[in-house]
Amino acid sequence: MGKKIDIIIHAASQASPKYYGVEHQWANWKNKMKKIEKVKLIKLQIFGDARGSLVSLEQYKNIPFNIKRVYYIFDTKRDTPRGFHAHKTLEQVLICVNGACKIKVDDGKNVDIFNLFSPEQGLYIGNNIWREMFDFSQGCVLLVLASRYYDPKEYIKDYSEFLKSVRCNRKG
Repeated sequence: MGKKIDIIIHAASQASPKYYGVEHQWANWKNKMKKIEKVKLIKLQIFGDARGSLVSLEQYKNIPFNIKRVYYIFDTKRDTPRGFHAHKTLEQVLICVNGACKIKVDDGKNVDIFNLFSPEQGLYIGNNIWREMFDFSQGCVLLVLASRYYDPKEYIKDYSEFLKSVRCNRKG
């Protein structure tokens, strides 16, 4: 690794040889996550031996919903952020299977930023959460598991509309 990595969150176990030397800030993460209820970091189990490593993703086991769609984002530019939307009912788990990126989440009241850099961590994002992905490392591959098939009507792409939506949901 060489240079010091500024880590906001790290859920990988300290014993994991692949991520040796990375600060473990589990307690800080747990305290920060009390702010946004529909966002949580999921620790994924790595199975490995001398041949390599494997992570299994199973709906209703380590993924908290029925998986309807899987896609991945790659070949992104470091200075080109993505996302800038929320979903009305869709849930997602984001996993950085290669490289690193940051995810900004916003529930209309609180904002948090997660640094995804390990295939053994997934970021669960529930419905009605604004998300922005940025600061992609070279070679970053961000895998996304979604609870619904693609539907353009499911997206809220205007931030002020998102804020109106969350205010209405809190009242009702």
